[in-house]
Amino acid sequence: NSAEPGDVELTLTHDVHGDKKTLASGTQLFAEKGYTAATQRMDMISTYAITPDGREFTLKARIYDTRKISGLAGIVDVDESKLTDKATSQALASLGGSVLDEVGGQSLIGRGIAKGGQSMINDGQRAALLQAKQPITIFVAPQPVLLRVEETF
Repeated sequence: NSAEPGDVELTLTHDVHGDKKTLASGTQLFAEKGYTAATQRMDMISTYAITPDGREFTLKARIYDTRKISGLAGIVDVDESKLTDKATSQALASLGGSVLDEVGGQSLIGRGIAKGGQSMINDGQRAALLQAKQPITIFVAPQPVLLRVEETF
């Protein structure tokens, strides 16, 4: 699923023949993953491979489903509370910044207080984003996939 840290591990079940090289069956690919809201699919691009004999190399390949559509379909889970929390946090931060600007006024001390307060709000927002779980997760079942190698290896 898209919420788990780390790469997706894929294993070739058939030899993949290219113009100059062949990827042997059993080669492991490691792919970066992410949820794409526009298509509601998990997109993946492999970045690294290890052959059965232990050879390691960079391999950039896009992952497709068996119908040749980029990414994989799955079950999309939307955590509404996380979406609401994020929107509320952004609204409160915006309001807090406006209040600081108004209260601070034009004096040197007032501007300093407003700037310091805004910095605290920004730090709080960054911390909240780092702690927040992804509001949208896609769960994809194991399935056969197709690769399109995008760079020679």
